[in-house]
Amino acid sequence: MLDAAAPSEEMSPCPTPHRSSASPDRPRSPPASYSWQARTAGRFGVVGLVAALVGTLALGGDLWFESFAVPWIADRVPQAFDTTPTVVLGLGAISSYFLFALGWALYGLASLRARVFPAAICCAIVVGGVLGWRALVPPWGAALGLAIGWLGIWMIRAGTSAVEDVGPAPTDVPIPAPRSAADSQRAAEAAPLPDTERS
Repeated sequence: MLDAAAPSEEMSPCPTPHRSSASPDRPRSPPASYSWQARTAGRFGVVGLVAALVGTLALGGDLWFESFAVPWIADRVPQAFDTTPTVVLGLGAISSYFLFALGWALYGLASLRARVFPAAICCAIVVGGVLGWRALVPPWGAALGLAIGWLGIWMIRAGTSAVEDVGPAPTDVPIPAPRSAADSQRAAEAAPLPDTERS
């Protein structure tokens, strides 16, 4: 198992020790965290990432529909709820839940296999993904949310440790003095003339 202090540059192209842990180009969300483990996660990691993204988008669409469209339908056409849902509507709901749960479980397994993040966090993401089958019903979505928060805190601490290990930037590097107007004029006069100006 890798040391949890900081991910190595060899395994991950993203966390360089020269960047501040608070810089905006540092990933903090799980899909963006894939860049930390891209080299070691392989194709399985890509499949897990895409499945988690598609599942999250699908479940987000379902949540939006249930939050905004269903109350409107209940107000305007209440008899719609007395009818049997269509096959397409049922498949859409089931596929949303299934893709969300499967996607995050695969992402956690891919992270566990890549061995960049601590195994406990990866296992928590897998468990949260499986419980995410009922993520729209409290409190089943809380497990994945806590696992993702744990991953984010670990990434912040790991990035900070990498910056502290490198230390401050060297200050003894000589910095050339700015040119004066006279130096700029002399350089312009010494420069060879283009062929068009010579003729």
